[in-house]
Amino acid sequence: MASHEQQPAEAAISGTDANSAITVRNSLESPLLRLPAELRNRIWGFATGGYVIGEYLKRDAKGRYKYWESRDEGISFCLRTPQVSPEMAPIPVSTIFDLCKACRQMYRETTLMQYANNTFDFDELRTMASLFARLTTPHRNSIGSLAMGEYLIFQILQSTTLGVRTDIWTLLNLKRLIVRKEVCMELDGVQGDQISVLGSKFRSLITVPHDIEIIVDHKGELPANQWI
Repeated sequence: MASHEQQPAEAAISGTDANSAITVRNSLESPLLRLPAELRNRIWGFATGGYVIGEYLKRDAKGRYKYWESRDEGISFCLRTPQVSPEMAPIPVSTIFDLCKACRQMYRETTLMQYANNTFDFDELRTMASLFARLTTPHRNSIGSLAMGEYLIFQILQSTTLGVRTDIWTLLNLKRLIVRKEVCMELDGVQGDQISVLGSKFRSLITVPHDIEIIVDHKGELPANQWI
């Protein structure tokens, strides 16, 4: 008697065909996806841009803060904005916005936007290096804005001697660096104008074909990200 059960390979093909059919149907029938690409991109930009994405801190058993790291997902992040609860669960950057998970077409059209249209805020050298190491070249090259403290700038400039490769010098789309003023650096005798010196040296080392805006954040309030 012939079996009518679908074999695994056939099921996989059928599943692929079904997903492709759904993608085509969405593009033809969805009022949102039928909008012109330029208008869709502006909508995606409003939904996935203008945020500060920062490392997620958790407390260990002794109450000390540690950076969250998962063996499977790497460094996790959260949105640092007044609209988002600080208790938000840590997640990878690739899934930080629900819009990217809505359908295949939205994923394709927004996958680089969350890197290009937000500011990535780092406090720790190895965390930054870990993220850059996990990103594909297109994702890494989409990063347009970074924020970090003075001490991290010092660490990056000395990263070759620390044995930590950050790949920060090859961020081809980097347009802005926000340097946070840190009290500990003042106590160590660092003058205020030395941030400018650090920023200039930092700018000279990054191999991008355009100038990089250096912003000094004296109050600990990162400026709004102008992505439009």
